[in-house]
Amino acid sequence: MKIFKTTILLSLFLALITTATIAQTLRIDTTEITYENKLRPCFAAKIDPDTKATKKEWASYLKKNYKLKTSGLGLFTNDDLLTNEDITIASISDKRMNLYARITETPNGTFMKVFASFGYDFFINEKEYPKEFAALHTLMNNFLMEYLNEYYSDEVKSLNKELRSLNKEKVSLMKSTEKNKRKLESASNDIAVIGVQKYTDTAEDIKQTQKLNKLSENKIKMQNENRQAELSIQTIEEKVSIVEKKIANFQEKHKGLIMN
Repeated sequence: MKIFKTTILLSLFLALITTATIAQTLRIDTTEITYENKLRPCFAAKIDPDTKATKKEWASYLKKNYKLKTSGLGLFTNDDLLTNEDITIASISDKRMNLYARITETPNGTFMKVFASFGYDFFINEKEYPKEFAALHTLMNNFLMEYLNEYYSDEVKSLNKELRSLNKEKVSLMKSTEKNKRKLESASNDIAVIGVQKYTDTAEDIKQTQKLNKLSENKIKMQNENRQAELSIQTIEEKVSIVEKKIANFQEKHKGLIMN
């Protein structure tokens, strides 16, 4: 009875860990950022998509939803800071404001920080502007939810397409290998037959020797092809394993995003 209870508790504990892990797909932290040589309150999140794509999506989101033009995204601009100056976003405040997003590259994706101010040195923070600060969090959260939902969906589709292609290539190589095996068996039989036959006629002997040489050459060629095919199949299987793990990872993160 004690063992049964322990097993139940362990199962519940593991379930809670799994749920907690899934729920961390999108985590927005309250932190600070150095801007104009001072620490400013901001929201920060680490995400999987690459930096360049995230910058474009952020600018596109603001243009689509708020008709805002974002600075810092030009062809010859390599700044990590994107800005929307002297704007209004009704969901945050009816006051004129400046919106900032610093989007930087990480080894595994992108680090995004969002902050805002009502002109010089009046940065939106939790203490002085609690409603506006909460609304800024909502803006970032809504963007990331929409962006990541589409990102994970597209990544899974792309990886499934790659997986189908790899499996198709593997099947083709396996069929080719089986075909060669049948030919190899036939060639081996023909070689064995020629090897035991005796010819008194010199011309016929030469003809059979040439045939034997050709069969032997073809046999070596098919054996090499099969060895190469087997190596290729092994490489494909390794790639398939990697792609399947990526798909499972993205599906779990996508599920966690929906549950968030």
